[in-house]
Amino acid sequence: QLASYIGFIGQRPENDYGKGPDNLWSVGNNEYFVIECKNGVINKTINKHDMNQLNGSIAWFKDKYDHSSQYIPIMIHLGDTCEHGATPLEGCVVITKDNLKAFKKNIKDFSLAIKTKINQLDEIKALLIHHKLRASDIKYYSRVIKA
Repeated sequence: QLASYIGFIGQRPENDYGKGPDNLWSVGNNEYFVIECKNGVINKTINKHDMNQLNGSIAWFKDKYDHSSQYIPIMIHLGDTCEHGATPLEGCVVITKDNLKAFKKNIKDFSLAIKTKINQLDEIKALLIHHKLRASDIKYYSRVIKA
């Protein structure tokens, strides 16, 4: 639901089809966010099982989408470092608890700011930029997973 709120198309392949990532966001220009949410973890170290799950979601994406589709594999996790034996594929990023907190704050602030901007697309676009809620802004909330 959050994807559509900020202008993307989102779905939950694992929930809907029993396979694929927890969330898949189409963010425009044939680019996607492949997202695995590890909200139940209690350890800051990314274990092999969780890393393999994100890697498997990447494989699922490559199987379902053609080579012209670009993706950013994202894990939501407490930490940004893998345990011994867990190997992230190239390009895997993580949104940690603090970064997720900042993202949520910006969503909330954006929500409050657009209340008076309905049908004012230029101002809504400016608010998305200001609150760092565009696809290109994922870099503000994520970092490369450390092997």
